[in-house]
Amino acid sequence: MDTLNAWIGDRENSPWNEYHCEHVAKGVLAGFSAAQWEQLRERITSQPQHWQARCAEVLGAERSANAIELLKGLLLASPYLNVRASAACELEWADAPIEAMYAASIQDVLQHLPHDAIEPELPSLLARAESGQ
Repeated sequence: MDTLNAWIGDRENSPWNEYHCEHVAKGVLAGFSAAQWEQLRERITSQPQHWQARCAEVLGAERSANAIELLKGLLLASPYLNVRASAACELEWADAPIEAMYAASIQDVLQHLPHDAIEPELPSLLARAESGQ
C-alpha cells in the first residue's frame, strides 16, 4: 500500500500523468496480494477526492476482477460525484458486466452532473445496468 500511496500522491498537485497511471496499474497493482486488495477495498472510499479519482483511473487500466469490484464500490460509495462518474466511465470502457443494482447510482450521477459534463459512457452503462448486462 505504501508504494501505491507514493505513486498516487498525498496532494492534489502531486505529479500525475498517463505514465504514472499505467505504471501503477501494470506494475504496482499487478503485484498486489489478496490481503493488499482487501486493504485497498477497506480504505478506498475514505481517501481524499484526488486519490480516489486517480485510483479509479488506475483500476480502469488494470481491469482485473479485483479492479472491477473496486470500481463498482466507488460507483456506489464514493462521496465525490466526479469519482463516481469516473468509476462508471471506467466500467463502461472495460465492458465490465454491470448488475441492475448499480442503475440507481448511475442515474444519480447523471442527474447531478452538468449536462455538458455527461460522457456518452454514462447513459450506455445505465442502459446495460437496467437490462442486467
